[in-house]
Amino acid sequence: MVDLKKTALTIGIAVIFAFLVYFAIDVFYPRPLYEDFCKPYPGPSIPSRVIYKEGGVGYSTTCNCTKIPGIANLSRNCSEELGQLEYEYDDYGCEVGATCNMCNVEYNKVMLEYNLNYFYITAPIGLAAIIAGMYLPLLIEAIAAGFMFGGIFSLYVSTVFAFDSFGKWARMIILFLELCIVIWIGIKKVSAWKLGMDLLKEKEVQQVKEKKK
Repeated sequence: MVDLKKTALTIGIAVIFAFLVYFAIDVFYPRPLYEDFCKPYPGPSIPSRVIYKEGGVGYSTTCNCTKIPGIANLSRNCSEELGQLEYEYDDYGCEVGATCNMCNVEYNKVMLEYNLNYFYITAPIGLAAIIAGMYLPLLIEAIAAGFMFGGIFSLYVSTVFAFDSFGKWARMIILFLELCIVIWIGIKKVSAWKLGMDLLKEKEVQQVKEKKK
């Protein structure tokens, strides 16, 4: 029969451990912020003027603005380089110039490096928690299981964060190793837990029988 208290304790330890790892790393190794690389794009400083035709039908003067020379090529090149095209406006709201802002590319580059470092930091912590959970005494089974699940979850989160930072072969190898770790835990420790718990139950039954004699 499932012991709800032990189950709740295991889940609680696993979740809190994973959150503790995440926020502790964020304290000592903060995640880069998008706002630190890309500032808000202001757009036109004033609304476009409106000229009225006969009959009161309005249209925007942006239709009469002079097209920026070479804007098509600049826009295409900027798009190919994954940049953001930002326009400069005159006092009437007309586009008079444009630049390709590469801040998002720099941000993505920094984030890939950060996620990779996050994996290098979190993965050993997760593995240490798994190993600690494996060797804790059976008498505190729920706590040991909590550390194991917390370590597995931390390892999973770090892998997801750094997935884009790895090549195809690296992804396959890392996932294969993580799968081997989980299977090894299942074979070595979960079976040992079951055997140990059966022995404990047998010992308790024997003690009860001896008391009745």
